Amino acid sequence: MTAMNLIRITDPAKNAITVMQKETQKKVIDFIYRDLSRRTRPMDEYQDTYRIKADFFCCNFHALKIYFEREHNKVLIIDRVIEKK
Repeated sequence: MTAMNLIRITDPAKNAITVMQKETQKKVIDFIYRDLSRRTRPMDEYQDTYRIKADFFCCNFHALKIYFEREHNKVLIIDRVIEKK
């Protein structure tokens, strides 16, 4: 299975990524499609990741917070990407 099949990005998250600066955009895309798609542990075991509620997690990545939902059928759902303030 390819990374594209393992990760689903919601429209709000896609919109947030497309308006980022190109350098930040590349880092986020690399993180999502290289690091997250090849992970072997549950999301809440990764460094700088914490559980917000039972099925919702947040990952601090550079100056961003990436929110994602629990996986369904081995697909990681990226819900939101927000700049830290």
